[in-house]
Amino acid sequence: MEALLDLYAQTHGMELTSIFKYGFRLGAGIMVEVLTGEEELASKLGTFHDKTP
Repeated sequence: MEALLDLYAQTHGMELTSIFKYGFRLGAGIMVEVLTGEEELASKLGTFHDKTP
C-alpha cells in the first residue's frame, strides 16, 4: 500500500506541474494578445503539448 501511495504522490506532482505550465503559458498568451492586439495568439500558445519526460 505504501508503494502505491508513493506512486500516486509522484504522478500527482507531475500532473500539478503540467497543469501549472499550461495555465502559465495560456495566461502569458492572453497578456501578449491584449498588449499587442493580435487575435487568437492565446489559443495558439495555450495549446496543451506537454513534452515533460
